[in-house]
Amino acid sequence: MMDKNEEKIVAIIGRPNVGKSTLFNRLVGRRIAIESEVSGTTRDRLFGTVSWAGRQFTLVDVAGLETGSKKEIDQKMQLGVNIAIESADLIIFAVDWHEPENQVDRKVARILRNSSKKVLLAVNKVDNVRRFDDVDVFKRLGFSDPWPVSAISGLGTGDLLDEVIKNLDFQTNDPKYIRADADCDLKLAIIGRPNVGKLK
Repeated sequence: MMDKNEEKIVAIIGRPNVGKSTLFNRLVGRRIAIESEVSGTTRDRLFGTVSWAGRQFTLVDVAGLETGSKKEIDQKMQLGVNIAIESADLIIFAVDWHEPENQVDRKVARILRNSSKKVLLAVNKVDNVRRFDDVDVFKRLGFSDPWPVSAISGLGTGDLLDEVIKNLDFQTNDPKYIRADADCDLKLAIIGRPNVGKLK
């Protein structure tokens, strides 16, 4: 059983061209991953440290998850994805708002459901709040409420990070991090408009 003090690992998984690398760079806070519309640009796993709400975790960007390819390089990419899934404490499953009926997403969703890992479904390329209600169509992939984000503008990424921290098994007795339900005399309210990253 993993020690709660060990490093937490979050992997971004999804098919090519849904904006995984852009989302990785946004969450890490600097440009590490190459951002490209060319399928297969990310061939190796990339690692970055994310600091949020007084916590840190390692974020992993992996190659786009292809299904059914027999090419040797694609098989190696697939192996890297499988390793990332196996080692992750939490998975961010990235999909594209513009393609709600993509069959590869369904296959990836099936792989992730069979992994028994915690999965957050991030619907990328939601460029304005008027599109937020439209992400409900992605519930058919079999996960809990989708998280609308725009990796390019940062819209919704704060709320996604709040949910990541909420789902990682951090110790609650760390004095650097006090949960809202902890037994203490401190009363604190966090107020702000939606999607600015208020910790839930």
